[in-house]
Amino acid sequence: SSEIEITSVDTEALAGVRQLHDPDYVDFLLAISERLAPGQEYIPSHFRDDLTTAPLAHRGGMYCKETGSPVGPATVRAALNSAATAMTAAKHLIAYNEDVFAVCRPPGHHAGQRRYGGYCYFNNAYLAARQLNETNRKCAVLDLDYHLGDGSIEFANALAPYYSLHADPWRN
Repeated sequence: SSEIEITSVDTEALAGVRQLHDPDYVDFLLAISERLAPGQEYIPSHFRDDLTTAPLAHRGGMYCKETGSPVGPATVRAALNSAATAMTAAKHLIAYNEDVFAVCRPPGHHAGQRRYGGYCYFNNAYLAARQLNETNRKCAVLDLDYHLGDGSIEFANALAPYYSLHADPWRN
């Protein structure tokens, strides 16, 4: 069976992901990845803002507007593990007040409230920032990448501002 087995770590990460991202979006990613056979990839073929009444295989185009971020049978598991890594780092900082660094793959800065792209499915930096905010800590998100993390902008606020150091698109 290609069904995803949810572990206790995944359950906690999934709860955090559902708080940050639109639950319909998360449910879509879970459902489509469960239906894929090993080696199979899902890429949206129709792109519209509302495909809620379409068959599952056509709904991805309302959550992703490009064809460069396939979903495979293990994609959601990898994204949940990445989310768990970011959340564990935030918990460590809260518990021990020590510096911490989390390396998360897939990354996350293109994942918005209701969308994925650029191999980003869940926004790991803002999952961690939200945990820190819940303990009244301000947490700036600094994005060091070649291009802007357009998904992260959707989550930025006064307690978790977003800063991006990216290339000048006109100078490459």
